[in-house]
Amino acid sequence: WFFVFDHAIIYGILTEMQKAVDGDVCEIGVAFGRSAIALSNYKRDTDKLYLYDMFQSDDLSVEQTEANIRKYGTFDKVEWRITDTTKLKSNDITFDKPLRLLHLDGCHEHCAVVTDLTNFSSKMSDKGIIVIDDYNDPEYPGINSGTQRFLFKNDAWTIFAIGQNKAYVCAKEYAEVYKLQL
Repeated sequence: WFFVFDHAIIYGILTEMQKAVDGDVCEIGVAFGRSAIALSNYKRDTDKLYLYDMFQSDDLSVEQTEANIRKYGTFDKVEWRITDTTKLKSNDITFDKPLRLLHLDGCHEHCAVVTDLTNFSSKMSDKGIIVIDDYNDPEYPGINSGTQRFLFKNDAWTIFAIGQNKAYVCAKEYAEVYKLQL
């Protein structure tokens, strides 16, 4: 589910731009595992990949999604978390290491985007990057409005790039560095 341009950016982030950044990788909203496949292939062997989803649809299952990731990705150090992230409190969310990359592709409603960004941004490494899927997609205005609301309330974060289908957010102090690296 990555457009070519976004595929290149995420590859560059995980393999080059964050070489010196210690941390794990997380995805909210896994569906069939297509994005998780890329993340699993690009993460380092020392990184854990956390996958959050509710799997409420009849045509989706953890087993099917896991089979897709195993077939096309790397299923080493993957941890499932089957839950509705919008119902979690920040204290409920724990990781072995701070996150160096979060791919947000969960609920596309305004309130859910604000909640996920608020709760998970506190789990990021200082140089961590949040990738927001479907940003500026006219079918999902809640993603853009939720992201803007989060940024307005949390002025330490900023968008440093927008790809074909994703916005890339980091701490303001690292935005210029990441822009130059891109």
